[in-house]
Amino acid sequence: MSNFLSRTSFGLEGQIRTFKKKGQSLQFAIFPIVGAAIPEYYEQIKNELEKYDLIYLSGSKSRYSWPQRFAYKILTLRPDLGLVTARKIIDIQRLKARIIYADQKSEAFNKSWLKLSWVLRFLFILAMPIYGIYLFLTFNREKLAKFYEPSNLPATDGHWDNDNDEEGFLDGHTSRRKKYTIDKFKEFFNEHRESDLKIAIIAGSSRAELISDYLCRNEGFHVASAIGVTIIEY
Repeated sequence: MSNFLSRTSFGLEGQIRTFKKKGQSLQFAIFPIVGAAIPEYYEQIKNELEKYDLIYLSGSKSRYSWPQRFAYKILTLRPDLGLVTARKIIDIQRLKARIIYADQKSEAFNKSWLKLSWVLRFLFILAMPIYGIYLFLTFNREKLAKFYEPSNLPATDGHWDNDNDEEGFLDGHTSRRKKYTIDKFKEFFNEHRESDLKIAIIAGSSRAELISDYLCRNEGFHVASAIGVTIIEY
């Protein structure tokens, strides 16, 4: 199956894919999300989300997660780029659908963060603005699109407001993080497998691929349709 994100000569394109299973009313749609994009991309995401009963956010809701979003916030301050963050367009709490976080209590993330020494926490918090300034000074739309390509993104590439590495903070092997993502989704899926809900899944592209593969290979779902979206245009 092709990646959810792909770079063309005109920009970065994404796909919103719907998944159905023969003889079953339950259906899913996976929305790939990135840290900063053109406003029209998030507007389209927002409009599509209104069609769903439940939204599954592949991430955690933690008060300690703000540093990871801050770099993209700085990047969007450049007026010539014309980019925004998801939070600028989409107020997730105002959508009619019920919101489910993959790690609702964020316990794993919070514990991992608090286990770090105050020195490491301080350095990480300091590094994010510096990284944001680096993006601000050196990136253009084409560089950002290249950065978003799946081959350049880590396994924990979720960029929604609260999407983080739930299993651990600055630690843990990629395979364990992947297993955690699938285990959390499997738990969620089993709770709703007999329902007739329309469920939207918001995830970074790597997590989107993992969940897509699970639905198709393990649960017998197939891609019923795909909507193309422009994330960044040059």
